[in-house]
Amino acid sequence: MNYITIILILLGLSIFFFFIYRRILNGKYLKEIELSYPNSIAFMADVYFSKLHILKSIKLNILFDKKSFVIYGYDYYNTRQTKFLFSSDLEQLTNVPSLLPTYQVSDFELLKVDTLILKGNGNEKITADLNRNINLKQIIIDNELLNLLNNLTSNPNNKIQ
Repeated sequence: MNYITIILILLGLSIFFFFIYRRILNGKYLKEIELSYPNSIAFMADVYFSKLHILKSIKLNILFDKKSFVIYGYDYYNTRQTKFLFSSDLEQLTNVPSLLPTYQVSDFELLKVDTLILKGNGNEKITADLNRNINLKQIIIDNELLNLLNNLTSNPNNKIQ
């Protein structure tokens, strides 16, 4: 074998192991986040990143405490599975591994009694239909989460009763 073949094989193996390491690192970080937040709700939602990148009916998890919340989910594309993270806490986003896509939630609005829209700083948007969830039962939002959302909103018209 010549040197070029050996270099190409080593380059391919290093790229393969880099992606495995990245997946392990992101998984460990999300496990740490899950352990640091006492409350969790799973729901179905549509996530809009851009005109070309829209995720329909995916499972999202919202983790929250009295001060902040984190929403994470998985972006499936062909054989690729990428995790992404929305957070209300800017400090939380600075500690994230650099390979995990993160977005800060800047505001939210309640369209109907059962539809919640969370908006990011860019064009990112999560539309959560609270009647459509994992177990086919209506999600009952915890009062602690309602209070947290009301405290974080910048628009007084978006307060949830």
